[in-house]
Amino acid sequence: MLAEVPWDLIDLHTLAHRAAVPLAKIQKTIPDTMALLPILVAFMDRQVLKASPPDPSLSAEEQLFELLMARFEVMQPYRSSLTVLADLSRRRPPLAFALASLELKSLQKNLSRYGIIKKTSRTPHLPLIILGLYHIVFYRWLDDESLSLQRTMACLNATLHTCKISTLIRA
Repeated sequence: MLAEVPWDLIDLHTLAHRAAVPLAKIQKTIPDTMALLPILVAFMDRQVLKASPPDPSLSAEEQLFELLMARFEVMQPYRSSLTVLADLSRRRPPLAFALASLELKSLQKNLSRYGIIKKTSRTPHLPLIILGLYHIVFYRWLDDESLSLQRTMACLNATLHTCKISTLIRA
């Protein structure tokens, strides 16, 4: 549904109608659209894992690049809804906070799953730093309408290089 309906037009009535499920049943598990956010993030995580499984032959830096690019590629069909969601989050602090919290948890899980950071990392703030870098590239991705995502790739590569992320990962 997210690929067809902008985020601000998604409500529980539309969800129930699309799913052919009674509204009361949906409301028991999903009280409001904010409750859809963890479902959305978990869906994206599963799609990224399918699209780009961890590859132990890659360095941590290469794995990070692959992980983040896979996320941008997976998000492609949902670009219009995610654009609306990003715009809404700029105007609605509770939404922005909820998204940032979910994205950070997702990133921490994936950084560990992909072997990019270990639980014993000496840089405990690394996921926050990478989340900030991800957001820089995310806004480039929103403007990159090429099928190859060439500008997104270049921005991600440059951002990781400029911030010397490889030295942080190895710390």
